[in-house]
Amino acid sequence: MNRIFIATADQDESEWFSDELKDFGRVVRVIDSLDFFVPQWESTEANIIIFMENIVHSEDSFKKLIQKVRIETPSVLVVFIYHRDKDEFIESLSSEEIICISYMELEPGVIEARLLGIPMQPLPLLPLSDETDKANESFDSVEHNSAGEIENAGEIENAGEIENAGEFENEELPESALKIAEQNNDNIANQISENETSLTKVSISESAKEFTRQVGEKSAQLFGIIEAKKNLIREQKKSMLDIIKPDDLDYQPIARKSVKNKKDRFVGSAVIAITGTDKGVGTTHTAIMISNYLARQNYSVILVEANNSNDYVEIEAAYDGIKDIRTIKTNDFNINGVKYLKNVKKLDMVSLLTSNYSFIVLDLGHYEGTECYEEFLRANITIVVGSGSDWKRKHIFNFFHNQIHLDQSKWKLCVPFADKQTISDLKKKLPTRKVYGLSYCSDPYQAKKEDDLLIEDILKLNQYNKLNLIKKKMQAIFK
Repeated sequence: MNRIFIATADQDESEWFSDELKDFGRVVRVIDSLDFFVPQWESTEANIIIFMENIVHSEDSFKKLIQKVRIETPSVLVVFIYHRDKDEFIESLSSEEIICISYMELEPGVIEARLLGIPMQPLPLLPLSDETDKANESFDSVEHNSAGEIENAGEIENAGEIENAGEFENEELPESALKIAEQNNDNIANQISENETSLTKVSISESAKEFTRQVGEKSAQLFGIIEAKKNLIREQKKSMLDIIKPDDLDYQPIARKSVKNKKDRFVGSAVIAITGTDKGVGTTHTAIMISNYLARQNYSVILVEANNSNDYVEIEAAYDGIKDIRTIKTNDFNINGVKYLKNVKKLDMVSLLTSNYSFIVLDLGHYEGTECYEEFLRANITIVVGSGSDWKRKHIFNFFHNQIHLDQSKWKLCVPFADKQTISDLKKKLPTRKVYGLSYCSDPYQAKKEDDLLIEDILKLNQYNKLNLIKKKMQAIFK
């Protein structure tokens, strides 16, 4: 189990990271300041460290800290989440093999994929809701004021009297200065001719020692100034952030102001694409389960039959009790709040994306038989359905191996009707994949608590919503 060390000044971020990486490792410690970082990190024996930019006050000191970590434990993985535009500082960290991720590209699954070494291409996030935007606007002025005062605090921190003292910010630097002085002394001594008198050597040695003593005293003075400034800034930031702390705000109006109108809260539509590794593996069954789950959460959902099976007309006939399907002439129908769009020959995504649906669920069927596979690659959430049967697992492996040239970091594998042993075996064979086992459910329209929890874990809608709220807050602070 990986041991994760998180350094962030924001409690919401630490909670989000803990929840996001709960299956990847255990968060052993969270700190809100880099003061005394080294002993705290060493005591945890963490092999993964995540730094947020909001905790870094001196780029030079931060680089030195990273160098110390790398020297003591070369195998540790370091992640740096930044708010700024990519600049020389970020480039320099990347060159040191630090995993640098832009805050606005952060989304569920990204950190884990980067830690596993999976190359990623940024995909669009699930859209923010109108209600969320309105709720955030209600305290925008507070955030702007907070951001302004924090920026002023930043100016204090970078004031002239400590601008050149960044290199002394680490408590161990006076000792480093001593080592540098001693090395200079050795170099000077080596350059002295053997014919020079011992008096000259003693003179040089005494001068070097005096220089070392002065550097040590100056370092101690500067470190005291820095600590005083940092404490002042920390208190100012804390008071500012407390104003917009989510714990002090009521997010219930955002999450569930009106259950009835929840379907209208999204700007645009999010696309969930579901495809199968073979025919008859349960793609349509899974698509119906997911669509009904979303409908029960009061989202507006359209389920599109983007394959050539023509199964949806049979579903409509069974639901309405129609014996002769030849009498059915409609293009769509509704069941339990989900709109079914039947047998789509030509998928018009522009029309669907400009509709009022919160979610567009694409039932693509067998990936080799659909003409809309490109939409799977473009979707917000991509789900692969495969069979756990011993004689059909090869289709799962072939699906991933044959598309190794594509970005697969967001693909999630669902295996219907699979037992725990089957899922365990597949996870061993596909160690970098997200594998989920869907329990047996003869009726995909029936609500079961365990199935709802599993689908939420697959879709991670709560994670997206939490992250969007945090991003809105951080944008106000750092812009």
